[in-house]
Amino acid sequence: MFISPKNTDLLLIEAQNENLYLKLIEQLNKDFNLANEGVDFPMSISPNELKIQLQEKM
Repeated sequence: MFISPKNTDLLLIEAQNENLYLKLIEQLNKDFNLANEGVDFPMSISPNELKIQLQEKM
């Protein structure tokens, strides 16, 4: 059973542990583009930098 992480840091750690981090970046890029927001996070972005850029975008 999936238990959702309590915060962004835990989500990013879990994504890395489950080898889902790159999929997360791909999905974020797709979602922002579908919402007509010009965002293209590079696949090499660190989890901490991703968090910062997401917070700035929101």
